[in-house]
Amino acid sequence: MTGIIWFLVFLIGALVLAYQRVSLLTATLAYGGALLLYAFTGANLVTMIVLWVVLAGLVLLNIDAFRIRFISRPFLRTYRRMLPSMSPNRYRAGMPESSKLHCHVAMAKPAPAAFFSTLASGTMSPTIPVIAAIATSRLASASKVCSLSSCMSF
Repeated sequence: MTGIIWFLVFLIGALVLAYQRVSLLTATLAYGGALLLYAFTGANLVTMIVLWVVLAGLVLLNIDAFRIRFISRPFLRTYRRMLPSMSPNRYRAGMPESSKLHCHVAMAKPAPAAFFSTLASGTMSPTIPVIAAIATSRLASASKVCSLSSCMSF
């Protein structure tokens, strides 16, 4: 009966520590303290050996060099092998060419909001042809500065 209670103490303690997101060092110290209390109750030798081995594993995980060399680096190596290789198009998309960026700056600015609000309301104003002429002239000048083939390469 006491074995079940201690099992629940260790299990619930581990869940609470994980929920609180405590550091690995704090979790190791809490586990070691609970293990010392369990050892003073006169526990079974086999159970004690298993729990001390788990504590030794937690202590080793607290050593950064050990954790990186034997856990993090092999896991990352395996993860990178499982990922598909990046296609040349995706690789190029992540690194834009600065010589082509000037083209996007020279693009025409949108027409004022008054133009769109009058279109939406259905009322025509004498200024609309002037605004439309300005917008088309900006588009024409932008196309002279930047042709479609030089700005947009996919």
